[in-house]
Amino acid sequence: MNATRLVSLVLVIVTIAVAAIGWFLGIAPLLSQAATARDEQVSVDAQNAQYAAIVAQLAADFERIDEIEAEFDELQRAVPASAATEAALAEIAAAAAATGVVVDAVTFSGSTPFTPVAADGSTVQPTAELSSDLLARLFSVPITVSANGSYAALVDFVDRLQLGERLILVTVVSYSGTGDATALQAGGSMMVLAPAGTTVDPSVTTPTPEPTETPAP
Repeated sequence: MNATRLVSLVLVIVTIAVAAIGWFLGIAPLLSQAATARDEQVSVDAQNAQYAAIVAQLAADFERIDEIEAEFDELQRAVPASAATEAALAEIAAAAAATGVVVDAVTFSGSTPFTPVAADGSTVQPTAELSSDLLARLFSVPITVSANGSYAALVDFVDRLQLGERLILVTVVSYSGTGDATALQAGGSMMVLAPAGTTVDPSVTTPTPEPTETPAP
């Protein structure tokens, strides 16, 4: 091998080495950065699409804001942020007046954390709609109602209690007597949704109101 070919070979080897060094030190990192940037762009585009969907939903909701506020007010009356016993008594009195029964007594007991139970008696686990945070804010206030009147009027009275603005879950109903001299003992609970970040002390007992009587027509 003559000197000229040796020099040429050395130059080729040096050129390849320089190119390799340039690749690993310069071009390869740039390509990696470009690939990372593309991946990040895909992620940003996906997030932007989600935000766009949220904005579109908010815009649609805003168009029916009056309807939503009315629904919210209705829900607040059904499940208020406190026991709201005075409002419950007013609703019970209205149901009694509408049916002609006489309410002898209404009693509210201490609030307790609400535990949802399935039809088979098992405890319902938190879900997307009923999250653990929401469950932590739900409390139950036991209520008992004693009344008398005709059997038909008392049945109507119980129906009105369950269908009123305030959510009253009547779980126990007992009738005694016959005809117009029928007595009612009903038991159930009212729901309370405590404000976020607060709880209802289960040891606190709501005041027991004086017996409420509604004159029969």
